[in-house]
Amino acid sequence: MEDQNRREILCFESGGKTYAAEFESIVEICFDTQLHSIPCQPSYFCGVYHYKGMVVPVVQLEEEEIPKNHAPVLLILQSGLYQFGIALQKEPCIQAVDEAEKTADASRKLSTGRAEEKAIYTQGNKIILLLDMEKTVESLVACP
Repeated sequence: MEDQNRREILCFESGGKTYAAEFESIVEICFDTQLHSIPCQPSYFCGVYHYKGMVVPVVQLEEEEIPKNHAPVLLILQSGLYQFGIALQKEPCIQAVDEAEKTADASRKLSTGRAEEKAIYTQGNKIILLLDMEKTVESLVACP
């Protein structure tokens, strides 16, 4: 019998932190991508990616230098009507988490970037920040 308190999420690293997304928010993982830059954008904005006939904005959750000769892995996500990409340095991985691993105090914000957490899981020394897609999209769209 499958444990109903256990579920799988897609984990990825950004700025030394481990973030995660629920599978219902994930559209696709794209490899060997080419981003097109747009001038005068916030520092977390990486550019745009042509995805299946659409122009998708691509961001970083934590500001980190993407090498010029490195084609980032893009995690294409959807929240409501909005699609956006997150540029990753490494490939994401599937991680199983248990509700018992959820931190009681999920109200404190651990990310320093524009990400908003829905839940925080701890597995040994590892902290996983589960993204709240709706709030993260709002923080990305609303520039200071």
